[in-house]
Amino acid sequence: MPVKTGLFDYQRRLVLQIASEDWAFDYQRRLILGIASEDWALDHQRRLILEDASEDWTFDYQRRLVLGIASE
Repeated sequence: MPVKTGLFDYQRRLVLQIASEDWAFDYQRRLILGIASEDWALDHQRRLILEDASEDWTFDYQRRLVLGIASE
C-alpha cells in the first residue's frame, strides 16, 4: 500500500531493511546484491528483462505505487 510522503516511505523501507541510512552504503549493498548497477542504462535494461521496470516510466511508477514499492 503506497504512503503519502517520500520520507515516510523511506522510513518504512528502513524498517523493512530495504534501505540504509547511509545512501552510499545502501547503493553499495544493492550493487553487491545485484539489485543496482553502476551503469544506470544497463541496470534499467536488466530490470526490464526481470519485469521490475517498464519502458513507460509513468506506467512503471503507477505499477510500483499499486504494489506499494513507491511512494506518492
